[in-house]
Amino acid sequence: MVEPRGPTTGHEPLAASARRARRAGRLLLVEPDTAECAALGAEGYLERREPGALRIEFADRLCHPESARYVAPCEHVFRRRWQTSGGWRFPAPEPGGTADVERCYARLGFAATDLASCAEHPGERPAADHLGVMLHFAAACLEAADARNDPPPALLAEFTQAHLGIWVEEFCLLLIQSGGGEYLRAVTDAAFDAVERIRRLCTGSIVPTPADHACRDLP
Repeated sequence: MVEPRGPTTGHEPLAASARRARRAGRLLLVEPDTAECAALGAEGYLERREPGALRIEFADRLCHPESARYVAPCEHVFRRRWQTSGGWRFPAPEPGGTADVERCYARLGFAATDLASCAEHPGERPAADHLGVMLHFAAACLEAADARNDPPPALLAEFTQAHLGIWVEEFCLLLIQSGGGEYLRAVTDAAFDAVERIRRLCTGSIVPTPADHACRDLP
C-alpha cells in the first residue's frame, strides 16, 4: 500500500490547487469571452448559446442584486439570505461585513483591487468576501508556500475554516438550481472543486492525481 503524500512532500498539489483556485476565481469574477467559452467546451461543458447570451446570464446571476435570478456571491450577504414564495432574497451589504476577511488579506499583503472583475460595473470593485476574490487569496497563499517549499500556511487554514465553509456548497447548489445550463455548471464545478482541494490541502490529505498534472495547461 502506498502511503498518501501530504502537502509538504511535493510542490505539485499546491501548484495545481493554486491554478484551479485562480481559474475558479476568474470564472466567478469575469464574464466569459469567446476564448473562455471555447476552453469550457473543450472540457466537456458544451453550451449552444453565444458568448453574448452567457455574458448577460453572468451579469444577471452574479452582478445585479436587483435581478430576480441573482445569487449573491459574497459570504456575508449570502449567509443572511431569506426565502420567499418568489424565491431567495439577499440583503444589502452590511457595513463592516467584510472586516475579518480584509484583516486576513492584510496579513498576507494581498490586494483584491488588482483583480479583474465584471465589466458591467466599470471602476467598481467586488466585495472582499466575494467567493471569487477569496479563491484568488487562497491561491496567493498556496503560491507563496509553494515558492518557499512550505506547507499551506496556518493563515490559509484559519481562513478556510472561517470563510470557506458550508456556505460555498449552498451557494453552488443555489446557483445551479436556478438554471443556466452548462455554463453555470462549469462555474459551480470549478468553484466547488477548488474549495474542496483547498480544504484537503489544509488538512494534509490531498494526493496528486493525473488531473493535477494536466491542470498545468489550464489558462
